[in-house]
Amino acid sequence: MLIRSCAALLALSLSSSVFAGAIYSYEVNSPSGSDNAGDIKNIQTTYDNNNEKFSWSYTIGKNSMGDYSDGFWLVVTDGENPKNDANEYAILYGDTDTNRLTAYEYSGQNNANSYSTPGNLLASFDNVFSVDTDLATMERTVSFDIDASDINDGNGVENPGMWKGLNFASKIGVWFHASTQTLIGYANKEITSFGYDKQGWHDVGNKTTTEVPEPGVFALLAIGMIGLRVARKRAA
Repeated sequence: MLIRSCAALLALSLSSSVFAGAIYSYEVNSPSGSDNAGDIKNIQTTYDNNNEKFSWSYTIGKNSMGDYSDGFWLVVTDGENPKNDANEYAILYGDTDTNRLTAYEYSGQNNANSYSTPGNLLASFDNVFSVDTDLATMERTVSFDIDASDINDGNGVENPGMWKGLNFASKIGVWFHASTQTLIGYANKEITSFGYDKQGWHDVGNKTTTEVPEPGVFALLAIGMIGLRVARKRAA
């Protein structure tokens, strides 16, 4: 009876891992693209389907002008390269000087002008960036972690039926442009202008991600396995 109970607990823990929303991760070292804004050493991102938490981190060196990246624009998809797909995804504008991240509806164009066309503000986040500079390697790491639920809701987007927002799962597409001497103008939360000196990029589609088990799943599995071992010893 005890063995059956422990087996049931183990089965429950396994089923919880199946039905719980997954956490997905993508990481690339020395990514392909351009180093005009500095040599990108590493990119990491995660998306948690349980709570719509999105994180992004990039490590970059100085560019040939001696400048660090202090801004970027970014579109992340659930697989495809987002260019030419209008009104489906969010575009994020990063401004480390003011420590502000702003999300707009992406126009699908190969430029940074979505803040004005279609100009649909989705969300704004203040004091969201962590910026760490390694003086030994002269590399800078910029990272943030946000709740993307307001972005994914797509309130007021031009085509709600096609809206995907900001998320990914087993596949990911990335359109990332790091920039130097970034200068963004604001009126309240709205971006009024976006300028920069140099831009670099990492631009890919349909890359495979890694599924990350939740800590709670490990705990349930451990309890179930311990219970089975105890039950077997008592039955011996």
